[in-house]
Amino acid sequence: MAIRLRALPAAEAVAFFRRKFPLRSFDFRDVEAEEHAVAFTMAKAMQLDVLRTVQEELDRQLREGPDLRAFRANLEPRLRALGWWGRRKRVDPLTGEERTVTLGTPRRLETIFRTNVRTAYAAGSWERQRRLAERAPWLLYDAVLDSRTRPKHREWDGTVLRWDDPWWGTHYPPNGWNCRCSVIQLDDADLRERGLSPGVAPHETARRWVNPRTGRVRDVPEGVDPAWAYHVGRAAERQPLEVLGDRVERLPEALARMAVEDILRSRIFEDFSAGRLAGWLPVAVLPRDLREALGVRTRTVRMSRETLQKQQASHPDLTPSDYLLVQALVDGGSVWKEGSRHLSAILGINGRLWHAVVKRTRDRTEAILVTHHRASPKNIRRAERRGKKLR
Repeated sequence: MAIRLRALPAAEAVAFFRRKFPLRSFDFRDVEAEEHAVAFTMAKAMQLDVLRTVQEELDRQLREGPDLRAFRANLEPRLRALGWWGRRKRVDPLTGEERTVTLGTPRRLETIFRTNVRTAYAAGSWERQRRLAERAPWLLYDAVLDSRTRPKHREWDGTVLRWDDPWWGTHYPPNGWNCRCSVIQLDDADLRERGLSPGVAPHETARRWVNPRTGRVRDVPEGVDPAWAYHVGRAAERQPLEVLGDRVERLPEALARMAVEDILRSRIFEDFSAGRLAGWLPVAVLPRDLREALGVRTRTVRMSRETLQKQQASHPDLTPSDYLLVQALVDGGSVWKEGSRHLSAILGINGRLWHAVVKRTRDRTEAILVTHHRASPKNIRRAERRGKKLR
């Protein structure tokens, strides 16, 4: 019962792609490899409307059958209208430097198309392979053997290993830009019919790679591009908020703040509110002075679903976009420390007072949003009475 990519129903690939949320990035290295399994991103795409436009077209392509020519024809006029085409000036959020960069081009659209279609089909293939693993436990690495095949990928062609062999964790294709390799699922009868037998994982040497944008250090196997040294299917099985929480905590601060904003502007907030996502929602990045005052080891302010439900009951007028104001409160608000574990921040924004309270856990590992709502002078008087003013 050999299972090939071309036989895969589109449903798995489409479902994987639809779970992604748009995430802005200036450089492809701003988003770590496994984060691509939950986020849709394009280098130099700093406008959410640009990301959503391309993501919607890719979704349509996956549903109706990928067609590169139609993809480019449909997108180019829309991207030109949005100002995302050719050479333009853009500010790098990591350095604050304005640079002239290349945005949309026919070649870039082809790369975006091939990357997203192949990863979607790889994730969909993996979902099916995992479901059928009990009766078809073998996976065959299948390379396209022509003049464009990478030497290492040619070596791996024909490798047969169990579906749960650790080797697949870093070698499940695609394994590089424009990699055309795939995986075929086999049962015992398929092995006999093809004259194959399971082997051992190829011995690989790894190279140390430091991401110059994030500082993250990784060991990358020879023959695998750094941006592709992960298993897209397994990465997609992780809880999105777990992946995103790790991202916000690890990134340089400017990129972390941008990631939080994108999370709060995406459907993740709606899914979190409805209970479709487990975990804690990042809502702000604490500046250094407040981290030190609170004595907390994290910089990410998170909110539980229980807190959000209480907020919705007590302050039904709050909208998802109102939670974007938490960052402004901790950055520029008047702040009081109440006891050893609470910070109270108040700030006037667009003619209205806002109030947020952040609490650290007893073990100092987490900063939690306790409440966020419109405030009154009474909240200020209470903070002055009960706390020590920090700024």
